[in-house]
Amino acid sequence: VGGGGAACQIPVSAVTAANADQIDVVLTHPGVDKSGRGEVRASVLAIDGETFDPPALNVTFAGEAASLAIGEPANGLLNAATDADDHRDVLKLTVSAADAAGNSVEVPYRAPRAVVRDSEGKVVTSGISVVWTEDGDDSDDAHDRFTRNTADAVEATIRVTAEAAAPLKLGVYTLELRTVGQSATRELTVVGGTDSVALSEPTGDLQVGGTISFTATLRDAEGNPAPDGTPVTWAERSTDQSAVLVRLAADGATTDGASTASFFAVGAGTAVVSAESGGVREVALLSIAPAPPGGAATQPEPQLRESLSTQGAPGLAAWLGEAETSASTLFDALSGIASIQLWAIDRWLRYSAAAGSVDFAIQPGAILWLSP
Repeated sequence: VGGGGAACQIPVSAVTAANADQIDVVLTHPGVDKSGRGEVRASVLAIDGETFDPPALNVTFAGEAASLAIGEPANGLLNAATDADDHRDVLKLTVSAADAAGNSVEVPYRAPRAVVRDSEGKVVTSGISVVWTEDGDDSDDAHDRFTRNTADAVEATIRVTAEAAAPLKLGVYTLELRTVGQSATRELTVVGGTDSVALSEPTGDLQVGGTISFTATLRDAEGNPAPDGTPVTWAERSTDQSAVLVRLAADGATTDGASTASFFAVGAGTAVVSAESGGVREVALLSIAPAPPGGAATQPEPQLRESLSTQGAPGLAAWLGEAETSASTLFDALSGIASIQLWAIDRWLRYSAAAGSVDFAIQPGAILWLSP
């Protein structure tokens, strides 16, 4: 057994045969002050004289913990706001240790001492608390077990509290951990509630049948991006009672300080899109143009009926055509139908022969209700 050099020869202290198929070998590190990888080789001589040389096995001998490391926060930024149902004021950081050669080793048995400093280097004595958990356990006695046992990695749960007497300032803080002669640091950014919401310019096709997207960027009073998970409420409406936009998808919470939403233009007109968070609201006004001539499907009437799963019969039907069409085009091609309705996320859009009925686009795969 070799450890990479003559000074690291590892003696075999015991060889036992537990059964006919297994030979157990015990290696004992001689106590030299050196860590690293060693290679274990074995040769087996059978009774008939044949020799077998199984593949070598690499063994890593690790030394004492020489350094600590703090991983990136698992869930973004800290929110100074406190609420029983809002857990954005908690960060989980993983603490690990390594020996002088960079091998991963157990974190020293004594729980690291945590110190939090503000941007001026002053120790913060209130407003931020550090809670230790071992192997993901956040029970009350986890800290006691941590001091008795070792673990490959532990979590430091950083919790921010807002005290009326001494409110925590927003900004960058430094978490410093020290234990058994080692230390590590990690910056933490504490942000406040949403102070501003900015909507991007719309992207996409601003005409009937087009898909339009917006991005809302949220920041606190210091200009920091909102923490991940900050709730965002999207809404859309027209300036009159006509249907102009239908929401296709929206992020209900922020990621990297932003939330996105996409809309489908079902009719021409003026629409208002809004994004709101923490009582702060921003709106955008946009105009949707009619679809250009020939923009709808130009399939002949028999093919239009055949492109419906019901062949035009009343009731629920799916539009199976490969191209989009319009409600007015499909309505004119059908007989015995009083109206065509389209389910659009959270409501039905309706087209009929009645005066003032608003046309809308029908995409492949759309679910319709053909009302007799």
